[in-house]
Amino acid sequence: MGSHFTTPLLAVGIFAIAGCGGGGGGAGGTPFVTRNSTTIDSQTFAASVARANLFRRSNDGAMVLQITEGSMAGVSISCLDGQMQNCTVLGGANNTGTGGLTQHLQGEYAFVGNFRIDQRIDGENASAAQLVHAGALDRHATQPNLPRSDIPTSYQGQFRGSAGLIDGPYGLVGGDAVLEVNFAAGLLAARFNGGFPDGGAPISAAFNNVTINSQTGQYTSTDATVMTFQNADAGGNFDGAFYGPNGQEAAGIFNLGNETHGGMSGIFLACQNTPTCLAQD
Repeated sequence: MGSHFTTPLLAVGIFAIAGCGGGGGGAGGTPFVTRNSTTIDSQTFAASVARANLFRRSNDGAMVLQITEGSMAGVSISCLDGQMQNCTVLGGANNTGTGGLTQHLQGEYAFVGNFRIDQRIDGENASAAQLVHAGALDRHATQPNLPRSDIPTSYQGQFRGSAGLIDGPYGLVGGDAVLEVNFAAGLLAARFNGGFPDGGAPISAAFNNVTINSQTGQYTSTDATVMTFQNADAGGNFDGAFYGPNGQEAAGIFNLGNETHGGMSGIFLACQNTPTCLAQD
């Protein structure tokens, strides 16, 4: 696992971002705690995992993130630089703002990203994080036909995100991601273990009974999904999809938390049996 939790150079391409399905309530209906679910530059705000599209604008080559659902529906982020660090936000109450890509992971077939959006709405500064998963840059979308006997049931990779611990550290985090898939039952389990780049408390999260849609290759949390954060019951949501002609990669986004430990939001990308498909930071 690398120690870099910020984004490297991102090439320009055309791709679509899959959306988030319904969120699971966690064990016993534990409420999701948004405290420090995303913390950047000592500013804390809740993460959004609503549906969006990302495409290249033909007239000037700008990359545009267009949010189509959730609390920021109608907002677009236009980025002229290849790293997507300096972007203009259009939409919302005052139709202006700034933004940029904070973190991302990229494989051969999949891409996940965490965008920061800053706006001034009704005279107040408002910030949000938009977590997205998509097909890799310059790759045509492929739809795996699931379940398939040639798709392994174990995926290994990495996650990036932001966490805030009550009575503890907060900020960007990263670590290992492991997914176990049962295509026959249509269920997925995911485990995330890592920490903060400068040390401190370890971070752990787990999702069990995530539902797989064999027709679309997507998976999402439901009311039956059991979630834990720091080994305690949690609430939140989880959304992703299999990418590649044989489902070689699994990518997605999540946020969760509890009243005892705090919360975390993140992006992940995992590969069949090995993490080597990820582009290096």
